[in-house]
Amino acid sequence: SFPTRRCSDLAAADVARGQQHLFLGHAGLGKSALRALVDGEARDRGFVVARARAHGTRVPLRYDLVRQAIRSACLELASVSSDAATTTGSSWHAALASLALSEPDRTRIAALVDDVDAGPDDDIPLARRRILLRGAIISFFGAVADRRGVCVLVDDVHKGEPSSLEVSAEVGARLHA
Repeated sequence: SFPTRRCSDLAAADVARGQQHLFLGHAGLGKSALRALVDGEARDRGFVVARARAHGTRVPLRYDLVRQAIRSACLELASVSSDAATTTGSSWHAALASLALSEPDRTRIAALVDDVDAGPDDDIPLARRRILLRGAIISFFGAVADRRGVCVLVDDVHKGEPSSLEVSAEVGARLHA
């Protein structure tokens, strides 16, 4: 059997210290139950819980998991349920505006989440734009962590696309440093 409660306690304690965990196992092992326990522990500690789910589509959107996590974190900061988000689409923008981010980083994050190609870096070569976007993503999660702490939970991460996985590892390393 899977010692879900003990693993949850250990993971929740590590979340408070900025640690990253990857729960792997066969279907039915209890990973979702463990994720739900960690979610509850993080909320009880006052953390913003950002959620994302990898769908394993044939042509994944670049930074799809990051988009989902950012939007989820902003909605939680704005205390808006994901159902209300469909009717109040600008609520997550208000939460984004409340974070201590530079205006270019805020614009990069908004363009990423809104899936808009236009942004503050249109005249910059693609490689440099990607570097600036990664910096904006790191700054975003840093600003959320500074405000309330942040716990990012991703379901089916093994199906995630490389750009999200790479920047997620970088965010974790930077925030833990």
